[in-house]
Amino acid sequence: MPRMRVSHSHTTTPTRMPQGTEKQVTELSVFIEAELVDGLSLPQLSEVANRYHAEAETSAHSAVEYAWHAGQALIAAKGQCAHGEWLPWLEANFNGSRQTADNYQKLASNCQHVSNLKPGTSIRGALAAIQKENRASKDELAPSTPAPKRKAITDQARSAGWNLRKAVERIERIAADDRFNAQKEKVAPEIRDHLVNAVEVCQHLIDRINNTTKKED
Repeated sequence: MPRMRVSHSHTTTPTRMPQGTEKQVTELSVFIEAELVDGLSLPQLSEVANRYHAEAETSAHSAVEYAWHAGQALIAAKGQCAHGEWLPWLEANFNGSRQTADNYQKLASNCQHVSNLKPGTSIRGALAAIQKENRASKDELAPSTPAPKRKAITDQARSAGWNLRKAVERIERIAADDRFNAQKEKVAPEIRDHLVNAVEVCQHLIDRINNTTKKED
């Protein structure tokens, strides 16, 4: 993971930072840049997180880098909190909101995406880029849906043939019905178009079968 360097030209002091700790926090930031946050205590991590949070709030061009550093400190702090203590600790020791802390940690957990961002990218833009990259990664890893197995065409032909024979038998029974001649004007609209279509389809299929048979001969 490439080390992210941050300029310390800003001197903004968070409102909750104890007086006289400016030099201490600046020295502690060296540990952040060296990725040794796990060695810091909770009070130290609180000071570092608040320092970088204040920088992220005021920086126009390096907000993402400052937020990334704050996220590193918050992740380390969360790891030191016992179950159920993290949110109370965050409320008491971090100057930002819970959502801000979540965003910072998300940036810190996605260093590869963050390090590839263009200079001057906003925190919102960085989070959107991370979401887009993660979604693309999930799409690439998602198993492709196998094509449904098709029924053998010979089985389909056999089934269609039997269904056609049954349909023809039903039509023959209708034609043989003693009521047909008297009511054929009523029957015709119900069946004429279907019969014409069936004849055309069947004739086309017969022609194809005959042509295939001739070629084989």
